[in-house]
Amino acid sequence: MTSLTNFVFKDKGIRAMIKNWELFAIAKDVCEALEISWAWERTLKSIPTEWRGVGQIATPWNIQDTMLINEQWIYRLVFKSKKKTAVEFQNFMAGIAVRLRKWESVSLQSKTPAQALLESVQQIVKHEQEILELQTRQDIIESKLNNRSED
Repeated sequence: MTSLTNFVFKDKGIRAMIKNWELFAIAKDVCEALEISWAWERTLKSIPTEWRGVGQIATPWNIQDTMLINEQWIYRLVFKSKKKTAVEFQNFMAGIAVRLRKWESVSLQSKTPAQALLESVQQIVKHEQEILELQTRQDIIESKLNNRSED
């Protein structure tokens, strides 16, 4: 499932995310913000497949497939638009890209793969120790219960 961050441009909601350091946004949101009519596949038929993808998002009712477009295509739509708000939207999306990339880099905290692996192994060992302690406690309790029932 795709983890999106919500932004508002004028009165339009824009859901966006960073994936592998690349900005993606929900295509329908971008089209609505640029006042481009939305017709799913027909609207985006000229987008190269490497510039788009389908992501799953959670709605209040279910998990839904949605079309995501990358930063290149977002700007291509902006440049094609003749609407007055296109330049404002371009600046807005550039700001989103910067904020999301900064957030992504902070969340990664500059860990090397070895550090991340070590932390994962340490977590696994900790959980295994907790499981072993719980099993030991369970064995002790069962032993006491068996002793009581034999008396």
